[in-house]
Amino acid sequence: MTDLSQAMPALAIVVLVVGLIYLQRRLSRLEDRESVRKQQQQLNVQMRRFAEVTMRLLGGEEVRAMAPEIAEAIAATTIFSGVSVAFSDGVQLNVGGSAGMTETEALAVSKMLETLPVTKLSEMCTAAEHIGPKSVCMPVELSVSAGAGMQDSVLVPICSPRNPPVGLLVLQKSPQEPTATAQNMVGIELLASHIAQSIENTSAKKRTFQSEKLEGMGQLVAGVAHELNNPLTAVLGYTEILGEKTDDASMRYDLSVMRREALRMKRIIESLQQFSRKQRVEREKVNLIAIIEETLQSRADEIREQKIEVVKQVDPSLPEVVANQALIDQVFAHVFANAMDAVSKAGLKRILIEARALNGQVHLQVSDSGPGFKDAGRVFDPFYTTKGPGKGTGLGLSLCYGIIRDHGGEITASNLHPLGACISIQLPLTSLEARSQTGVTAAPVIR
Repeated sequence: MTDLSQAMPALAIVVLVVGLIYLQRRLSRLEDRESVRKQQQQLNVQMRRFAEVTMRLLGGEEVRAMAPEIAEAIAATTIFSGVSVAFSDGVQLNVGGSAGMTETEALAVSKMLETLPVTKLSEMCTAAEHIGPKSVCMPVELSVSAGAGMQDSVLVPICSPRNPPVGLLVLQKSPQEPTATAQNMVGIELLASHIAQSIENTSAKKRTFQSEKLEGMGQLVAGVAHELNNPLTAVLGYTEILGEKTDDASMRYDLSVMRREALRMKRIIESLQQFSRKQRVEREKVNLIAIIEETLQSRADEIREQKIEVVKQVDPSLPEVVANQALIDQVFAHVFANAMDAVSKAGLKRILIEARALNGQVHLQVSDSGPGFKDAGRVFDPFYTTKGPGKGTGLGLSLCYGIIRDHGGEITASNLHPLGACISIQLPLTSLEARSQTGVTAAPVIR
């Protein structure tokens, strides 16, 4: 009996310990269930918010206008407390909207993006440490310029599988939040893909609309040009006859003015006819570096007189493209002439020419430090010009648009921040053999 009474305290301790262990396990299981329930609830909220954004994007809403809402949706439903959504203008990335960031942090992100050209974004993200298939840790060289609070940030390029990035998500995580994993990046990467698709859809609609508008304009002006040609020929003929018959100096001067203006009208009509004329053009290997150098050489005196700084960032190993050299030369000459005209009255007279190969295309950009486009959306419209009377017909960039599109490329116009404009051209690196299968092809200026 004494032995039993002595064993009771020890037994009670054992029972208490076992009970505590059981209770701890039960509480742990309840906590795990509660944690899973909270995670599932948060995931459901995230899916609903992202789905709402996606539906609006695919419904046609402007992506850039929705940037603040996109940032807010990510910041409110993920482990990232601060989010910036940036978009490409063809040259650099500009923040379109932010959420959960202080003004200082948002400014730091903007300054960081100024050091990241769009052409280097893909290369940098490929070399960086990956979290998910499309998300990477902030590269060291960027985190230095971004500041102390951005070391643990994550970048998600906004791009489709076959095209270069058109934007970037910059995600800032507080130290208290768990480390980002591939699992919690799935929804954000999917949203980035939907944003890229929306931007591509918008661009495709704009290209189709622009092509149809130019084609309709081409048919209209073809008829007008034909009707004007005959009477204009008569005007030129009679001014020449009258000039030969009169000895009056004043009359000769007046007739010379008439002839000069009639010839200018004739040149305008010839430009109009290019909208509808079918051309058979030979395509061959074209050296874009040589075209750039020849254009600069031909304008060397003007560049020197106007004290324009021309900066070239051209890859010396730039591959050749298969194109019609005369037409591509015409495009670059006109784009460069426009840039010179834009900086002629600017305080800083600077033109930047960039050319490199990326993702199976040659990317050519001409940026200037001028005032920028008054309406970048109308740059390629026929007869749209901001130049004074007699200084331009507004047909040049429209013709450039038709030529580049006919070569299977893209040409876009954008304004730079705070001042300046940029014309971006992409030409495909199609093999000469593939092009030569069709031989000499009919190539209308407008498609």
